[in-house]
Amino acid sequence: MRVDLVEGADAATIRKTFTDTCTENGGNVRDSSGSKVCDRNGSVVEGLTGTGDRAINIYWVNADTSTATQFTPIFGQILAAILD
Repeated sequence: MRVDLVEGADAATIRKTFTDTCTENGGNVRDSSGSKVCDRNGSVVEGLTGTGDRAINIYWVNADTSTATQFTPIFGQILAAILD
């Protein structure tokens, strides 16, 4: 799992890129535990959290579909834990 923190004016760019990339690759952005996740065919591989001038992008690196599907039900909890 990789976590990227972006602060300042670039946070808005990261939010837009997250949404654009998700939908362009056939995914749907949805809310999860106060954050956003990219759901692709029932599997969550990427999430975005943070507010204001702070964006945190969390995603699986090289996860196969089986691994992503296994962790999908708790991805929202992972995002919430990062904010704690």
